Amino acid sequence: MSARGGGLALAFVAAVAACSRAPSGAPASEARAEPHYYEEGCDDAAFDRARATSADGTEVTVCGHVISVAGDVRTRGGLHKHWRLDVHDRRDFVEIDSNEDLEGPIDVARGAYAIVRGAYYADPGGRDGIHYTHRDPRGRHEAGWILIDGRLYQ
Repeated sequence: MSARGGGLALAFVAAVAACSRAPSGAPASEARAEPHYYEEGCDDAAFDRARATSADGTEVTVCGHVISVAGDVRTRGGLHKHWRLDVHDRRDFVEIDSNEDLEGPIDVARGAYAIVRGAYYADPGGRDGIHYTHRDPRGRHEAGWILIDGRLYQ
């Protein structure tokens, strides 16, 4: 495994572990009752920089609660589910575009807690989001992933 692949694998393992651990002093049975914001994989600063500079293609990892889920939309790139995430519950919303043809059906509902790794995009007119939350069949983007309430999609 390359050094880059090893680093990505380590970041992924840390994010998965952080999402499922109990807060200090809490019984193990409460490990997933309420998210706690110490995930090593979440990087609000990278997301904020990408958004402030409209840096298309910047790889970001964000965490937060799902605030809405739209229907599936068929595009040139496949069947996409569009949903909105409140980044670290700070009322900073971003659209997530997940390709279900590549990731499989995604079980996402309002109120679910998610960690998302993908490429930031900014469209003209102020619309922005995160896509490539999966492997890129053409190899142009780093592979992304979604972790929703402990279930991994990639």
